[in-house]
Amino acid sequence: MCVFLFLGVPATSGATPSIGSLTVRPAENTSVLAIFGARWAVYTLTDEGGCSCALHSDRRPSEIRAAERRRYAAKGWSRGKVDRAVEAKLSQGAVATFEEVSSWLAGLAQTLGEIALFAHAFGGATREEVVVSSGRRDWTVDDFVSEEGVIPLDVLVIVRDTNR
Repeated sequence: MCVFLFLGVPATSGATPSIGSLTVRPAENTSVLAIFGARWAVYTLTDEGGCSCALHSDRRPSEIRAAERRRYAAKGWSRGKVDRAVEAKLSQGAVATFEEVSSWLAGLAQTLGEIALFAHAFGGATREEVVVSSGRRDWTVDDFVSEEGVIPLDVLVIVRDTNR
């Protein structure tokens, strides 16, 4: 099972998002497109692994860091050694990628005024699997940032910049 992250930008914006080494391609799953509706141009964001597993987390980066700190501290390591070990471990992997993408998404919402996000864990073919949304949440960019970019699975999240 792999998670795929879908990004909607206002269809009228004409924006084609891109970020670093990620692949951004138009979404093809018709049930996902229906969840977003015609108002949005919908894209699938994937990393070099071909999915979005590293781009989605159900835990905040701060929670992951705290758990790693506790794990290293339990070994009796000094605070400095714990700090260095946590940063070395998390600066290279999925947490760093997740934080980078979350920051980019927050900036994109500010630039465009709003974006829509949806994450789904596919158990079958990504083009054919029928995907159902379990709800919708409306967040400000500040809400998105305070959630540290963590979006729930199968919930359409609209992120708006209220300063526009």
